[in-house]
Amino acid sequence: MSTSLTFPSFKHWFLVSHRRKYFHAYLFIAPIIILFGIFRVYPAIQTLAYSFYNVELLRHRFTFIGMENFFSLLEDKIFLKAALNTLMYVGCIVPISAGIGMILAVILCAKFRFRQFFKAVYFSPFITSTVAAAMVWWWLYNPQFGLFNNIFKLLYLPPQSWLMSSRQALMSIIIFSIWKTLGYNMITSRDYRQFPNSIMRQLELMGPTTWCNSLKLPYLYLPQ
Repeated sequence: MSTSLTFPSFKHWFLVSHRRKYFHAYLFIAPIIILFGIFRVYPAIQTLAYSFYNVELLRHRFTFIGMENFFSLLEDKIFLKAALNTLMYVGCIVPISAGIGMILAVILCAKFRFRQFFKAVYFSPFITSTVAAAMVWWWLYNPQFGLFNNIFKLLYLPPQSWLMSSRQALMSIIIFSIWKTLGYNMITSRDYRQFPNSIMRQLELMGPTTWCNSLKLPYLYLPQ
């Protein structure tokens, strides 16, 4: 009498372990997904739905008005001014911060003394509390006692109103935001030379631009 033992196939074992791995992964990220859905996704959808109604929350009254709120918004001068300021804010911060961050990343890839110290200095604003950083810069922008105006006085330049001026407030905020996000853009561009040589050769064969090769600038590979 012969007995034979049956074992699950390797494919079956692989599928089971693969599913189990993904189950544990989704289990770990479930809390943040649930919180994100409750506090970000649901309010956004609710706000979008409310935009088509005249909402009176105290009376629990919802009157459907269609696109009237949007048409009224396009006629609001304050909204149009705010939208223009937002476009100017984004249009200045994104290219300037990304460009300076890439330049710093290329410089800090070179080996020199205190390189790690300068990396920490440039990255520290990004991990600093926005409230604390804003308070420090509020004092730097102070028209009477601020550091910037004191430097201007030493250089025999007229003091500026900075945040107190409607013309200079936006630019002052842009300067602060560039300083705050510079470390993040530097980190996303740094250490590109630490990729394996095989990957770098593959990227070169895929056709990076000539100026990237000549300046040794990092370039991005997006898998198909």
